[in-house]
Amino acid sequence: MTYVTVENLTVSFGMDPILTDINCSLKKGKIHTVIGPNGSGKSTFIKAITKALQPKSGVVHIDGKLLSTIRIKDLAKIMATVVQTPEIPNDLTVRELVAYGRFPYRRMFKVNKDDQRIVEDAIKQMKLTHLAERKVSQLSGGERQRAWIGLALAQEPTLLILDEPTTYLDICHQYEILELIQSLNKEKDLTVLMVLHDLNHASLYSDYILAIENHKLAAFGTPEELFTPTFIKRLFNVECNCIPSENGRPFLLIKGLNKGAE
Repeated sequence: MTYVTVENLTVSFGMDPILTDINCSLKKGKIHTVIGPNGSGKSTFIKAITKALQPKSGVVHIDGKLLSTIRIKDLAKIMATVVQTPEIPNDLTVRELVAYGRFPYRRMFKVNKDDQRIVEDAIKQMKLTHLAERKVSQLSGGERQRAWIGLALAQEPTLLILDEPTTYLDICHQYEILELIQSLNKEKDLTVLMVLHDLNHASLYSDYILAIENHKLAAFGTPEELFTPTFIKRLFNVECNCIPSENGRPFLLIKGLNKGAE
C-alpha cells in the first residue's frame, strides 16, 4: 500500500536545479533509504518532503492528502523528522526534550496524563530512563541521537524521516541506532524515510532504495535489485563485489576507484 506519493517534484535555488522531476512512492510500513553521491540532492529531497523547502513544481501526497494543504500542527501529528545536526537546546533535560513531541496535541499548553505517559513510554523505549534528568548537552553522541528519536516518537507519527541518523557516531552506536529504527518500524508499523551514506547499512536495514544521481532519481527498488557492481560503479565510480549476506541482502566489498573512469 502506498503511503507517500511524489509526483514531478522539482526544487531549484534561483536558476539552479537541485532536484529535477522526481517521481516515486513510499510504501506504508516499509523502510526507504536515499543514497547517492555528495551534492546529488539527497537532503534537499528530505527537506521538500518535510515542507522545509518549497518546491518549484510538483506535488507530494501523504496518505492521500496534499502536503501543501496540511497545516504544520497537523503535519507534526503525522510526520516526525530527525535532522542531520539538530541544535542542542540550552539546559534542557532528556525528559523536557522528549516532551516537546507532545506540543502538536496540547491545548492551552497544558500537559495531561496521556502526554506524560507517552513521553515516559518514549524515554523507556529509547532506553534513556536512567538519563531522563540529564541535560541533553551532557549526553554522548549515541544517547543524544536516541533522545532526538524519542522526541520524534512522542509525536506518535506514522511517517518517520531521518537525515543521516548515523553521522558522527562510532560503529557500535551506528548499528544501535539502525537496529532501533528497524525495531520501531516493525513494532509501530512506521513508514520510514532516511538518508544513509554506508551502502551496507542501506542494504541491511532497508526495504527499498532510492538512488539520486545528478539531481534526478536514478533508480528505485529493493537492495537485491539495485546493488550490483554495475550500478554501484555508475553511481559512485567505484569497483565492488556484491556477495549475499546471511539474510540474503547484498554485501558490498569495495575494491577501489573505477580505474577505467576518465
